[in-house]
Amino acid sequence: MPKKSNLDSLKSREQDAFHRKQVEFKNYLDAKNRADIAYNAMQSARQECRTAREEMNREYEDMQRSSNNFREVWDEYGRIRDTNNARIESLRQEAEYEHREMQDCFERASSCYHYGDKSEAPYWSSQGQDHKCRRDNINEEVSRLCQEVKSARQDAEWRAPKTDSSAFQRAKSFFNDAKSRQKSAEAEFERLKIEREQYKAKFDSIQAEYLRLKEEFQEKLAQIKQDNQRERDKILDKAGVNWSNREDAKIVKKADGTTQVYYGGLLFGDGLGHGHAALDQFDNKTYNRGAFEKHGSQNYVNNSSKESKTYSRNILEEHGSQNYTDDSGKGVTIYDRNARPGHQVMGIEGGVKLRPNSSFRGEGQDWFYKKKPGVIGHITQYYDDGVRVSRDTRDGIHEENVHWTDERLNDGHPDKHKKPNGKRQQLTILLRTTDNRGLFMKIGYNKPMKKQEILNGISSELEGLSSETPRELSCAVDCYADDYDEDSIRALILKWNQSGYKDFNELFPITTKLVLELKKVNNGIERSREEYAALISLAKDALTEIQNHRVLD
Repeated sequence: MPKKSNLDSLKSREQDAFHRKQVEFKNYLDAKNRADIAYNAMQSARQECRTAREEMNREYEDMQRSSNNFREVWDEYGRIRDTNNARIESLRQEAEYEHREMQDCFERASSCYHYGDKSEAPYWSSQGQDHKCRRDNINEEVSRLCQEVKSARQDAEWRAPKTDSSAFQRAKSFFNDAKSRQKSAEAEFERLKIEREQYKAKFDSIQAEYLRLKEEFQEKLAQIKQDNQRERDKILDKAGVNWSNREDAKIVKKADGTTQVYYGGLLFGDGLGHGHAALDQFDNKTYNRGAFEKHGSQNYVNNSSKESKTYSRNILEEHGSQNYTDDSGKGVTIYDRNARPGHQVMGIEGGVKLRPNSSFRGEGQDWFYKKKPGVIGHITQYYDDGVRVSRDTRDGIHEENVHWTDERLNDGHPDKHKKPNGKRQQLTILLRTTDNRGLFMKIGYNKPMKKQEILNGISSELEGLSSETPRELSCAVDCYADDYDEDSIRALILKWNQSGYKDFNELFPITTKLVLELKKVNNGIERSREEYAALISLAKDALTEIQNHRVLD
């Protein structure tokens, strides 16, 4: 229990980080889109400014070409202007430096006078005056140079009067406007770029947290699987099961603390002719029968335990209630031995509730109240060629809603859920002890559906799957894996792709992986609880994926 609690806690934290990551990723995408728009606007403004500059330069050159004298005079002015402007720019930087130093010295003098050592105030005041004097001298030099440029311009205007400059002025005005728009666009892009990077940093941080928690969860899960495997090996060692029969050996722990081990059967560990070993609460072997060995009291390790025998069937004899020494069976299993003559049944899964107030879903409730009121049992039997048949029961005696599934055919094939050719023989109903497991039913998938209806249906299925326990899912997996019902996950995905929406596998990779895993385990072979727990965990991730898409969409 503590291990499961720790695992659930890790999974909850992982899902929380995943949700927060998705939110921040949405914010990042929104900021990125706005930054992209601003970038395009900035590039457009820059191109507009370049075009305006080129037009202004052409008009200026046209104006300058009015006379050689005009060009020579103004070229001379241009040299003076460029030389002086370069010097002016340098001097202004020096003046700004002296101005800052002057301000700093005067502030220090004031601070010393009011809050510190007053004797230092005259020093800083003197330093400030020196910086002020240098600043003023530099500014005078700047003024002189500016005046020199101004005088040169006046001289040029006197020596070479301007021709018609209206076209140039219009071009210049347009250029100035374009330059202003460019600066505004650049400032907006820089602002949005900073916002985008902030969201990206948040997303990266939560993404790293999510990946760390995911890895931690997987490591914890692997550790639990390893511990369970060690426990399994320990039990099989106690039971004396050899290595050739261990892979498909089935271990069943009873409520009274005893452990039953089935191994060596045909196709499955508990298949036809299986061996059987029993351990008491202290892991002492009390029963040992090898595969295909005769049933009988000789198999009890302690002959005094013969009175506790509850079941006896000789090898290759028919299974049935007649083999139980205690008629207080917990339920029935519907088994049609002759449903497909000539085909071997590979396994049977499911169960039926017989007692009015007993159910693994809760006292006083039908097993399948969410799907089909009144249904108390669901059984699936698997054949060697990939075909399976399922049926319901409402009274534990009569069958209904017999439906076939041919896994050899693709989803959507018209014969996918048709009964294969073959003569139908009379149904045989056999009674045997079960552990009150069951499955729920769904039918058809031809009704047209909208995008949100499909997503709502998939979410509903994923919510049901996420709420299952590993024990419940072990007998209900075909309800989620089959596609014979219009509101099953696989059928809804088929609806989605048939409706022309964007490829489902690309939009929902987690959900797609879940469906593939469900289909893989839906073969009648019972898996470990850890594998079913992993499926439930994957279903929760898929549900989050679907819900996030619904929010974003």
